[in-house]
Amino acid sequence: MRRVAIAGAGLAGLTVAQELRRLGYDGEISMIGAERHRPYRRPPLSKEYLLDDTADLALAGADELSATWLLGHPATGLDLVGRRVRRGALPPVAFDALVIATGVRARTLPGAGELRGVVTLRGLDDALALRAALAGRPRVVVAGAGFLGSEVAATLRALDLPVTLVEPDRVPLRRPLGER
Repeated sequence: MRRVAIAGAGLAGLTVAQELRRLGYDGEISMIGAERHRPYRRPPLSKEYLLDDTADLALAGADELSATWLLGHPATGLDLVGRRVRRGALPPVAFDALVIATGVRARTLPGAGELRGVVTLRGLDDALALRAALAGRPRVVVAGAGFLGSEVAATLRALDLPVTLVEPDRVPLRRPLGER
């Protein structure tokens, strides 16, 4: 086994690649990711990063992997017979072993994608777009009072922005934390 392709260049994919190297694998590792950024810490995106764009998002170890980073274009399919990961119109990535470590997408409200000023917060580019939108000091509605929505609302209040938090449940965070 000389070529490992990892579809998903986030924390899970990074962890797999680090473990392969720790176990002595010295072959080729190709990290395939939809985002144009190397793996980073996501929790600060809804807190420190909205307050200060110099917040440290770095994950240790990405630079020491001796991996090929194929970022900005997601894996779009598999050719299992030819043992290749398809990446749309880009050249496919050959592999002897494949790890699928893809993440999730942010849930959106129906029709929200066509509305100006609607931003989801899943990745660094989303946080950059949100920071840019906040420069105009808008009135903000946060849809969803789970952990992420509550963190964003609290951070925006710390920026002294007017925020309305919308949640279909009776109490924010009721499911994970209970009524009180």
